[in-house]
Amino acid sequence: MTLMQVASGLAFPVCPTAPAGDARLFLVEKGGRIRIIDHGAVLPAPFLDIGDRVSDSGQQGLLRLAFDPVYATTGRFYVDYTDRDGDTRIARFRVSSDPHVAHPNHNPFVGTSGAHGEVWNIGLRNPWRFSFDRRTGDRYIADVGQNAHEEIDASPAAAGGGRGLNYGWNLMEGSSCYGAASCSRQGLTLPVARRPSRTNGRRSSPAGRSRVLVRMQPASCMCCGRADRCSG
Repeated sequence: MTLMQVASGLAFPVCPTAPAGDARLFLVEKGGRIRIIDHGAVLPAPFLDIGDRVSDSGQQGLLRLAFDPVYATTGRFYVDYTDRDGDTRIARFRVSSDPHVAHPNHNPFVGTSGAHGEVWNIGLRNPWRFSFDRRTGDRYIADVGQNAHEEIDASPAAAGGGRGLNYGWNLMEGSSCYGAASCSRQGLTLPVARRPSRTNGRRSSPAGRSRVLVRMQPASCMCCGRADRCSG
């Protein structure tokens, strides 16, 4: 195996990806920009620049980009970033014909006082990885827990793509109340899978607690796999 340099001059790249059928490479920079590499050249204008609203200290930053399964038609894409208050946000954007970026007017928090119009979901702690099921359009989110639980959350396409869902943090961690013996779960969407943060008596490192979601889709079943660095 031979390593080959694809591009240079990037600032802390963390996530390369591309929409289906697009020969370009979209690369997330932790500080808040998404750059496009086209035929080996980094385009001077960023695809997205939200650096003014991103905190990139430690594990924080602009961490993930996922394109709508039918991005070529909708122009929609999702990003996971940490805002200036240290809160995690999953935001949905749309490429306009300019092609500058804008958020759709029907996003759940557009027009809500004190809210950001691009936000699509709330109640996530550190959704380090997420991706779409290309067959169903469902979105699966691997969310790093605080002390006790790691979780996988789902946004079903048939239920509006998770529009405005609250996944519970910091009232809940996994399916358990966080910092309290009891709590109200009303209005919350609980994880579809969870696991203890400790494996064989060891706490996984922050990098190892990120999960890789793998979907295998034969005609008869759909399986969702996840792994971490401690247990594989």
